[in-house]
Amino acid sequence: METIGEKIINLRLYSRKACISAGDNSKTAVGLKEQLLCLLLKKNLAPAEIMNTLLITKANVAHLSDSMIKEGLMVKMVSLRDRRQIEYRITQKGIDEITIKIDKITAAFKNILTNEKEAEDAAKCLDEVIRIMSFL
Repeated sequence: METIGEKIINLRLYSRKACISAGDNSKTAVGLKEQLLCLLLKKNLAPAEIMNTLLITKANVAHLSDSMIKEGLMVKMVSLRDRRQIEYRITQKGIDEITIKIDKITAAFKNILTNEKEAEDAAKCLDEVIRIMSFL
């Protein structure tokens, strides 16, 4: 039987695999685009914040942001805090796209959870796992 520590490490590995395999167009695979959209739901981000959070290079941020801007998922704007900097903001199209993805992932998990109480408990446990994993 695996220890909790081993399960956390496996979760980290499997979540990474899910992100890497996002190109396969599966319903629940999550790639950089979806990760960035999810981050932008919370707040506008500067390129450096994207680099640090997604652990990608400046060139990859530029490529990812250019393609997402062309798709109409986000816009580039001058920062309201510091007019010398730029930030990216999610568009309504981006909100709609990430909401659909989140709903598909939620539905996939609800198939294995039997009731609302179980779903609430699972959400609380995931919050704690995310808190712990943020230190790894």
